[in-house]
Amino acid sequence: MKSAWIAILLVTCAASCGRRPSETPITQEVVNSAPPVVLPPSAMRIEWKQPAVPAGVAAGSTFPMNIEIRNAGDQTWPVANSKPEYAAGRYAVRLSYRWCASRGMDCPYFEIRRELSAPLEPGGTQTIGFLITAPPKPGAYELQFDAVQELVAWFGDQGNNRLTIPLQVE
Repeated sequence: MKSAWIAILLVTCAASCGRRPSETPITQEVVNSAPPVVLPPSAMRIEWKQPAVPAGVAAGSTFPMNIEIRNAGDQTWPVANSKPEYAAGRYAVRLSYRWCASRGMDCPYFEIRRELSAPLEPGGTQTIGFLITAPPKPGAYELQFDAVQELVAWFGDQGNNRLTIPLQVE
């Protein structure tokens, strides 16, 4: 009888005694949620529609630009917080832009990423509005747009073309 109580105590302690207070308890939501989808290169295919482009922009100025994209891949692109496994934007697909010096790969001016408005099915399109801030120094630049699956890869690094727009910053 005494050994049965010891066994129950050991099983109870093994189930709860080793857990630190800072650990998140396992809830039914966590158990039922699927793991995030890590897109393969075949899903990271994107087509860009050429946007309306200003002839030139003033250094440090801000201007709007709408970018239309098409999911040319074979899987739906997830968005931030669409499911528990994508909380805080983990594994979400986002668009971003950067300014690069047109005579080299120096791309010192990075900007924030933009969310898709909804998950994007294969063949689907979305238009994402950006408020672009030009570099502070005049010169010849390329404005580059790319998509990224957070914590996985940039689409441009998976063999896709980035949308590249030459612009003179005055």
